[in-house]
Amino acid sequence: DSKYLLGAYYSTLSLNACYLRGLDRIYDSNMCWMLIHPGHPEPVIPSADDSVNIYDNKEEKSEIPPALVNDVEHAFVRSSDGDFIAIDRYLIHGDTKSTVAVLGDGLVPLSFVKGVNGKESVYTNVTCSGGKQRDTPATIVLMRGHHSFNEHYYKETMSDRFRTMLILCEKLHYDAKLARHPPLTLRSPNGEFSITIGSPLGRGLGPFEHDDLKTLKLVHCLGPISGLQNARWLIEYLEYYKSAGTEHVHVYNLGGHSEEVDEVLKLYRSKDFITRHDWSGKASNGFTTTTQLDWASQTDCTLRVRGFYDYALFADIDEIVAVPGPSGNLIDAVKRCHTAHTTQ
Repeated sequence: DSKYLLGAYYSTLSLNACYLRGLDRIYDSNMCWMLIHPGHPEPVIPSADDSVNIYDNKEEKSEIPPALVNDVEHAFVRSSDGDFIAIDRYLIHGDTKSTVAVLGDGLVPLSFVKGVNGKESVYTNVTCSGGKQRDTPATIVLMRGHHSFNEHYYKETMSDRFRTMLILCEKLHYDAKLARHPPLTLRSPNGEFSITIGSPLGRGLGPFEHDDLKTLKLVHCLGPISGLQNARWLIEYLEYYKSAGTEHVHVYNLGGHSEEVDEVLKLYRSKDFITRHDWSGKASNGFTTTTQLDWASQTDCTLRVRGFYDYALFADIDEIVAVPGPSGNLIDAVKRCHTAHTTQ
């Protein structure tokens, strides 16, 4: 019947997309898992019979693939030389055009030039290619620290990480009519550096003017969390921000929590109060086990929530933003900031 045919049609297209992830990551995808279990609203451990077609190793059938304890699929793909990892690709909406960009961390071919005024500029010969568009120029935007780009980029310390960057493909035309966009390839002219990202485009909305103080919306981008054992701590944290006016929380999850904490995350997800990002070592291709993650997670969150909310709050699990005044409501504080900003 038509339901069966539609399911088969969808399955064929989706499985092809699963294979584009690479043979080593076919089974750790939300999309691929949910394709085989269409009746479940979220990932669950399947029976051995249900998983016979997706696992050859019977010993692995008792575990959910690592990237399934999340709600967002990130690319986390490494460059050919292994020195750079692409966290994801995005569509950034501007006033007049939309730009495809890659958020990543590591070493890419670039150079720094100081102008007569002492200001540094970043240059790269890396190009962007996608579909029929080939070798369009790329622009690199680096995180700025308290020293020069050159000092930070090549002389990092354990406490600082200044290799997080946005790679903008400003000349690459974005076709809004395409249901699925072709993989994006970044490469140097000599081919020593190359990386291909095939994940869906993460996207926020375009910039907008919002003068109605009655409807301001606040989202919380929670810094990466790991090894939480006390579920009460997490509940108190989420309930505080919920009662203080936060509409939604993005949780960057490194894993290692107790079962109770994982159940709490699942509960708040079912209430649509949090979005889980699996940034565990396995799901991130080793990225999140070796580097500082604050700037990367904050940038990823910003690119995803931009335009959906008026303001974003960035804080770690051990930080509470207290608002003076009788209400204790964050929206009241945001309104004061909004008024001060728009009246200047």
